[in-house]
Amino acid sequence: MSKVLNDKENASVEICIVQGTFAHDMYTVKLNGSKVVQDIDDNVIQFSGTSAGKKLTGGCTPNIKMEELGGTKMPIEISRTCKVSVDGTEIGSLEFQFD
Repeated sequence: MSKVLNDKENASVEICIVQGTFAHDMYTVKLNGSKVVQDIDDNVIQFSGTSAGKKLTGGCTPNIKMEELGGTKMPIEISRTCKVSVDGTEIGSLEFQFD
């Protein structure tokens, strides 16, 4: 799944998540089409990088829901909210829902 944010200065940020089966999800963050960050879900709570002189910062926070499984309450990640800034100006956030 992939989503895009655009700011007023013509910066385009794309975040792509490839879900792993019983493994970590892989996140790729692009700024104006250039890959800035590629890492697993545990390592994208905060991220930063540069491309063509623009500094990209942000992070993807897990949203957790407690569900009962086999009589035990377990934390289940239901979505992630990713916030992104370019050159220190927040350009927005994206919500990724998981099945």
